[in-house]
Amino acid sequence: MKKKDSKIASSLALEQIKKNNKGINREVLKVLINYKIKDYLIGDSLLRLRHFKLIRDFFLKAKISVNLHHRIDVAMLQYNPYVDQLISKDLGSQNIFEYDVIIIIGDDEALYKEIVNRWVRELDMGTFETSIFSLTRYLKVEENNHNILPPYQELYEFIVQKKNKFKLKKEIFIQNSEIEWANQWLQLNGVKSNEKVIIIIDSSSLREKLLPLEVHFKIILFFLENDKHKILVLDKFGNGKSLFYNEWFDNKFEHRFIFAQKLKFRHELMLLSSDYIRFIFGPCTGIMHCASAIHNHFVSKYGNARGQPDIMVYAGTDSYENDHKSIWWGDDEEAKCCVVKYVNDFQKEIVWINPNVHDYLPCSEYTSLLLQNFIKTKFWSYTL
Repeated sequence: MKKKDSKIASSLALEQIKKNNKGINREVLKVLINYKIKDYLIGDSLLRLRHFKLIRDFFLKAKISVNLHHRIDVAMLQYNPYVDQLISKDLGSQNIFEYDVIIIIGDDEALYKEIVNRWVRELDMGTFETSIFSLTRYLKVEENNHNILPPYQELYEFIVQKKNKFKLKKEIFIQNSEIEWANQWLQLNGVKSNEKVIIIIDSSSLREKLLPLEVHFKIILFFLENDKHKILVLDKFGNGKSLFYNEWFDNKFEHRFIFAQKLKFRHELMLLSSDYIRFIFGPCTGIMHCASAIHNHFVSKYGNARGQPDIMVYAGTDSYENDHKSIWWGDDEEAKCCVVKYVNDFQKEIVWINPNVHDYLPCSEYTSLLLQNFIKTKFWSYTL
């Protein structure tokens, strides 16, 4: 296609899409959400995926299919009641005319080029009837995504109205059979019926999000003071964490460590849901968001009857973040996030994060004594 013809086709495509979008009917039967984020982070993704509940509420009668481009999202959306089908295909291999509405979240360049180059004839004849719009800006995807498709104001206003009425929590849905799998996996790895497991998350996208190494291991030693506790460490790449941990402690606690090596991400999520889990401790990172999302759902479904584990997130300033930590960790989350700050020129303390807490320090400022005292004070049932 010549450059001039390409510009004409592009303009024609955009005008036809805008025309189609004016006639969107909430009674439509088939909706496709194409979710493709360039700079991917698990926590940010979970915050966006929670909006699928509101898209479901808007298109009540539709079969909603979600086209995913990241394996983590596939794992997090399994058994989600707000979507009907999960697919992972290049949009160019699909017949978009099968859908009444296509919603783009993230990059829309591939789809837009496909429309312009592949369906010129349908556009010219006016037989291109699928409505296509973007939710990228509304969901604050602040990346270098190609974003030319128009928004849909009515859905955006619906989302805003709903979010003003109730808290929209992160959720991951775990089946009873998956909880049982996790229970059996832990039993096979040495957990007895009278023991509890503490999950230690020790990795993040940035090293500065983690505790100093000596503080990290002193906190583990603190957890091991109770001889009914075992420590579970996730080792998704099989990087030899078992050797490193056991060497640090001179093999003294070898029988009390469990290392989950090279598990699929969905299996790691299952372990977070096990009935044996008593405490989950880690930095402001993706798997901690998942832990919160899993137990957010359990609490909404069962209340406190199931007996949820305590989930403690430690956070601090880092080179990644421009936003306040409270954006990711509201007070309605099952995971509770803390930061450390100075209360005077000489004294530091740990406090729960909220929008009014400022001038908090990097994670390198945590000490094991501060953390131990905080855990004893705030999670008093844990020490029993």
